[in-house]
Amino acid sequence: MDDTELMLDVGQANEIKLAARRAGATNQDLKRLSEGDMFTRILPVLRNRPKDPTPQRELRVLGPIATRSTDLHRFKAGDTFFNQNSGVKMVPHGPNFTKWFSGKVEENVPSGGLISRPLIRPATDSEIIADLGGEEKAGVTLVEIWRLMQRQPSGEEGVLLTNGWANIFYVRDTDGVLRVVHIYWRGDGWYVGAVALGGSRWRGGLHVFSRDSCLR
Repeated sequence: MDDTELMLDVGQANEIKLAARRAGATNQDLKRLSEGDMFTRILPVLRNRPKDPTPQRELRVLGPIATRSTDLHRFKAGDTFFNQNSGVKMVPHGPNFTKWFSGKVEENVPSGGLISRPLIRPATDSEIIADLGGEEKAGVTLVEIWRLMQRQPSGEEGVLLTNGWANIFYVRDTDGVLRVVHIYWRGDGWYVGAVALGGSRWRGGLHVFSRDSCLR
C-alpha cells in the first residue's frame, strides 16, 4: 500500500467529531472543511502550529481558544462606544453600561491579545471567573473590546459572535468594580449591556473573552 494513501478509520473519525464538538462546531462547519480549497488553506496551520511547552490546566466550563491580538492606546469610552460617528454601527446601549462606563478613560494599558472560549455548558459568573483564575486575571479593558468591534463594524463574521448570542467580557467600571459587559449584534448595530456579577446564568455556546496569559 502507498504510504501516502489517506485512511480515515472509525477511531479517527470519532476523534475529529469529539474535537469539533469541544470547539462548538456544527455539522455544517465540518461539511465546509471538504469544500473548495478550505483544507488547502488550513493545512499550513496544522503543520506549522508551534507547540506550547507550558501545559494549561483543565477547565470546567470553557472550551478551546481563538486568539486575537489588540492594538492599545489611550482610550475614552465617550469618543467610541458613545459616538455614533465612530465607524462602528451601534444601537442604544443598555442603561447599566451607560451609567457605569460612559465616563471611562483608560491609559497605559499593556499591549496583548484576547482569546475567546465557548461555554461548553450553562455557567454562572463565579464558575467562569474561577476557570479564568479569579477576578484579577479575568478582567479585560474597554479598548480591547472596542478593537474587536472595529474589525466587525457592520456585523461581519469574525471572532465576535454575530448570531444574536452574547459575547461576554469582565471589565472594571469607572469606580473599579468588576462588571459583566455583554455585546450582541442586533441586526442593525452592536448593543452593549452590563450587569453586576452573579446576576446571570449564561447558556452554553456563548463566547467568553479574556487575556491569553490568564489561562497559562
